[in-house]
Amino acid sequence: MKKISRAWWVTFGLILVAGLGYVDFLTGDVSLVLLYLIPIALATWYVGRWAGVGMSLASSLAWLASFIIATNYHGHTLIPTLNELMALGTFFIVTFLISTLKTALEHERQMARTDFLTQTVNSRYFEVLAQTELQRARRYQHPFTLAYLDLDDFKTLNDRFGHHTGNDVLRVVAATVKASVRATDVFARLGGDEFALLLPETGSESARVVLDKVRMNLVEVMEKDGWAITVSIGSVTFDCPPQSVDAMIKASDDLMYAVKLGGKNGIQYKVLGESATVERTN
Repeated sequence: MKKISRAWWVTFGLILVAGLGYVDFLTGDVSLVLLYLIPIALATWYVGRWAGVGMSLASSLAWLASFIIATNYHGHTLIPTLNELMALGTFFIVTFLISTLKTALEHERQMARTDFLTQTVNSRYFEVLAQTELQRARRYQHPFTLAYLDLDDFKTLNDRFGHHTGNDVLRVVAATVKASVRATDVFARLGGDEFALLLPETGSESARVVLDKVRMNLVEVMEKDGWAITVSIGSVTFDCPPQSVDAMIKASDDLMYAVKLGGKNGIQYKVLGESATVERTN
């Protein structure tokens, strides 16, 4: 389903305001002021607070104009002015409440998707994104790569320097990897010192370039900070989409463990396709 643009919501809201103003004019003494909250709420929710403020101003002016024209009002200007200010104040309050509610809901949704320590994608949301990429790969027959990263000797560092230092290492790792990849790539903390990097529409050669860069940058930052930490990476490129997200993760996890068993501090690459499996070890 195509996402409706902000401009569409603003236009739709203004049309509603104009329509309500016309109906308000036809009904005369029967005020429809509360119905103006509908376009105000839509603009605030789908566009933003300032759009809600603008829609509030448009609604209050439309309501005031319809009132004056419909009633042919010739009395003291204080009465319609007070009514206008009361309506506008109500509109602004509703705009603020809706905007605050939406901000709180978006923050809650973001927190549910984010690892609190590293500010990366958490394991639960990673599975959702990986499933989306898997479905896209099946539809368009594009390759993608999943890399499983595990920090070497992290437990030793934790035991020696404490969890505070360990947390600093995890944060630095997350920041370094995210700075080394594209905005469209997905980097997630799966738990402890284990991470996953999903590279959409990325073949084996491109994945090798990216992961070599990631590993080099991690080595540099660890040496700079004096942390005796290296990384083992298992990278699997799927030319043919696997059966499930669990199968994706298991394939890259198994490859990462092969690096661990081979002495740690390295990358092993594998391509899984319909007819061939190729492995490279760095």
